[in-house]
Amino acid sequence: MQPPKPGTGPTKKTRRAVPEEAVRRAVLAYLKSCAPAVCFCSVPGGIFKRGAPDLLLCVRGRFVALELKRPGGELTELQAESLRMIRAAGGIAEVVHSADEARALIEPHLT
Repeated sequence: MQPPKPGTGPTKKTRRAVPEEAVRRAVLAYLKSCAPAVCFCSVPGGIFKRGAPDLLLCVRGRFVALELKRPGGELTELQAESLRMIRAAGGIAEVVHSADEARALIEPHLT
């Protein structure tokens, strides 16, 4: 078996995107199960300012921003600053690495 030609294998970006996309799908499935107590929108890249959180939610009247990361993934400085600004404004802003982390963050606000 010959090794793949340069430029034909998975790139660093595509290898990283798959696990984070799996986190996104699991978190979105959980959020959909919380309706109507949770309303959310996914933030598409390039529309908002750089560093904007991945998901914006309203949980029984509370503003919540979630930055989704693959396990072991780290925030960029712009993402960290966005989360700090949301917290300073009174919102809830966290990094989540799984649907279980999202559930632990959101469920206390559902009652």
